[in-house]
Amino acid sequence: MVLSKTMPIIKRHEKRSIDWWGSAVLLAGIILLLLALVWGGSTYAWDSTRIIGLFIFSAVMALTFLFIESKAKEPIISLDLFRNSIFSVSIVIMFITAMGMFGTIAYIPILVQGVIGRTATNSGPLLFPMMMEMVVSSTISGQIISRTGKYKILGIVGLSLATLGMYLLSIMNVDTKNAKVVRDMILIGADLGVTMPLFTIAVQNAFPHSRIGVVTAPTQFFRSIGSTVGVAIMGSLMNNNLKTEM
Repeated sequence: MVLSKTMPIIKRHEKRSIDWWGSAVLLAGIILLLLALVWGGSTYAWDSTRIIGLFIFSAVMALTFLFIESKAKEPIISLDLFRNSIFSVSIVIMFITAMGMFGTIAYIPILVQGVIGRTATNSGPLLFPMMMEMVVSSTISGQIISRTGKYKILGIVGLSLATLGMYLLSIMNVDTKNAKVVRDMILIGADLGVTMPLFTIAVQNAFPHSRIGVVTAPTQFFRSIGSTVGVAIMGSLMNNNLKTEM
């Protein structure tokens, strides 16, 4: 109701085209990739014909998508954006960051329950420090950027914290205490609070105002794909390790 009253209505008289073929091929490629990652090592062996075929067809869909986008009148993702180094680097970083974020959210509670031996009631709240630190670090980094206009050093600091936090999470074992888990989650939250809005801002400032919508949409898309792929990969690794270690 609020949006219907406050959002302006933009009327366009020119006829716009929709990249239906690009949408269909992109969707098919993503589905094939996710199926390969989810089924590989659990339902089927990694070197099975089905899994190899899924990866091959996913790659074919990716190449087909690039070809379609290069010819489309109004492509889903304009390929000329990747000529800008800020855009390309930011896309890669947001993809990897999303993999780590959603992988952490999905599997840290499972690790705390299955390895450390805590209950579900105790494992869930361990994500709360990460969420709170995301809010705090996002607010602080936003103020720094707005007052100084500089963001490169913040990106370096944020990614360094993420690397340290992920390393500390990787060495957790049955003797790890809740305090150490909270510490690691705070480090991850500090990174996410800084980097998630920072690279979006960097991309938006690297292009003219008229292209803000065009450049912002791919950043959100690759972040979403990164989170999906990250959860699928980590789930596959966990299932494979459970089968071999138990």
